Amino acid sequence: MDQNTYVFLLKIIQLKCMISKSKIGKIGDRIKRGEFLTKAENTNLQDWRKSFVPILDYYPKKATQKIDEESIVALGKRLKRIPSIHSKLKRSKTLRLSSMQDIAGLRIGLKNQSAMLAAANTMRSSQSKNKFKRMYDYHSQPKEDGDRSIHLVYQSVK
Repeated sequence: MDQNTYVFLLKIIQLKCMISKSKIGKIGDRIKRGEFLTKAENTNLQDWRKSFVPILDYYPKKATQKIDEESIVALGKRLKRIPSIHSKLKRSKTLRLSSMQDIAGLRIGLKNQSAMLAAANTMRSSQSKNKFKRMYDYHSQPKEDGDRSIHLVYQSVK
């Protein structure tokens, strides 16, 4: 996407999973301490990460139904890679793996600022099977790294 593309992101927090929050928390603590994970812990981490896949299938469909298709320049979805999870946990003293907000993400590039603002408002106000938690408006107040997008954070509800 070029500099003239406006972006907003949807981030999803997993509320319930087959792997307990305390087990994921302990895995995250071991990562923060720089410890190697056991085979079982690596499997649990992979399974927990994969539990976000159904959510990633839901939001692109919802976005293309709700947002004017002609204003969409690019649409991408991703699961945070395991090395990125490790890196982010080690950088933050207070972040817990179980509360990391960007394991699953949908990035939508739009052709102009008004389309971005309209898309963010549409997605925020539309019915969802997940609970809207918060919005980060880096368009109005850009981050130091230059990020000027709008982030919508949802919590999955099962």
